[in-house]
Amino acid sequence: MPGRTVRILLLAPCAVLAAACGDAVPAPQGLNGGTGYAPAPAAGAAGSSSAAADHGLTATTAPGAASIPSDLGLAQGRVERSVSARFVVPHDGFLTAFDQVVSRTTGLGGYVVDSTTTPDPTGRISSGALTVKVPSAHLGDLLNGLPADEFTVSSLNYGSVDHTAETVDLGARLAASIAHRTALERLRDRTGSIAEIASLEQQIAQVQLEVDQEQGALNAVNARVDLATASIALAEKGARPVVTPAAHSDPALVRALRTGWDNAVQLMAGGVLVLVTALPVAVLVLAAWLGRRRLRRLIGVRPPSA
Repeated sequence: MPGRTVRILLLAPCAVLAAACGDAVPAPQGLNGGTGYAPAPAAGAAGSSSAAADHGLTATTAPGAASIPSDLGLAQGRVERSVSARFVVPHDGFLTAFDQVVSRTTGLGGYVVDSTTTPDPTGRISSGALTVKVPSAHLGDLLNGLPADEFTVSSLNYGSVDHTAETVDLGARLAASIAHRTALERLRDRTGSIAEIASLEQQIAQVQLEVDQEQGALNAVNARVDLATASIALAEKGARPVVTPAAHSDPALVRALRTGWDNAVQLMAGGVLVLVTALPVAVLVLAAWLGRRRLRRLIGVRPPSA
């Protein structure tokens, strides 16, 4: 009821303005239709089982499927779902399991968001992870379709975020903005003053910007609800992380000699750098001294007396 109250309060001024123009207010895209908000049936009401099936929350377990719960509950309103799972696959079977997850995802109408792979000490890829998006109706099917003889569950975590209130709020604001824009357009069509038409055009452009922003926000929420996120990690049985060998420590005398040699090399390099930097200055000073000496000799020579 709070969501309906907010919606009625937001729609009331624009509805009155639209009623004054003599036409009905159009419904916004994504509200009570398409991918918009639709109230979930009450518990125990007729059709609740089919609604749960539509949300993909009572997936059927395939023969040989992994040990995954098939009933994830009935989504009330607009709920974003996610799952994080870790599987252990047979030795030398990582690439096959990786391809199976990708094929399963694309077969259910989803796609791969990103993936990573990690090699073992021998350089062979033995573990990795994928992040995939699948329609929320097939989240259970994604995991239940993996064969249990190849995929052993080591961890499984489900998550959900309720976007019902956010969807209702965005839908109400979008409906109010659309009604406002429609009323302004009808007023513009009925006026004959150029000044009033220009003013109404500016107002319509501003309201249209609000409509686009609110519709984009509503579409983003619907996309998060309609597509569930699955993070799947795969590792071969007995796979071990790469271990970096520890560096052997040298004796104290060897370290001292190495340090002294490094300091001597750095000192000699510093001296050479100073000489190279000072060489042009020394050449200029020498040229100036020689020039001055020659000039003094020329000045000191006098012509012979008559």
